[in-house]
Amino acid sequence: MNLKLVKSSIFFLGLILAFVFVSCNNKQKINVQNVVKVDSTKEKLVRINRYLTKKDALRIENYAKRRNWNVKLDSGGYYYEILTPGTGDFAQDNDIVTIAYQLSLLEGILCYSSDSSGLIRFEIGHAQLFSGIDDGIKKLKKGGKARFIFPPFWAFGLIGDQKCVPARAIIVYEVEIVELEKSAIH
Repeated sequence: MNLKLVKSSIFFLGLILAFVFVSCNNKQKINVQNVVKVDSTKEKLVRINRYLTKKDALRIENYAKRRNWNVKLDSGGYYYEILTPGTGDFAQDNDIVTIAYQLSLLEGILCYSSDSSGLIRFEIGHAQLFSGIDDGIKKLKKGGKARFIFPPFWAFGLIGDQKCVPARAIIVYEVEIVELEKSAIH
């Protein structure tokens, strides 16, 4: 889901840039001033994104510290804590997993859970859920339990899920692999 949002955002930005260049280049020279404005806007957006990413990381670290959670920072930028390692092989792309879960906002509001919505079954690595869970679930084995804290870029991004998860939400995802079917592709 998050990958689709990124791709559509890049496509939309490309369309805007193409429109700017086409409208500025209507059989004339490119208006350098407009190109500089686009570049400076991009630089501003990058700075804003860096600021928000740092702010999210501080919120997550303070949240985990207040709860005495022993979370670790993944190299990709999300936080995790393995509660129970599980047994057997680690989950991998193309494996089919069935998970029990609880998804809450950082503020403590429960959005979804397998208690009310049922277990989720999906194939890892095929963007059936948001990108963070696809990556995080590979840290577990069958029976494994973990807590993940995903910043917006790993979760539901700039617009949320259009239901319970608001825009730019940090989510806490507690998960247990109930079933793990290994793929023959490995």
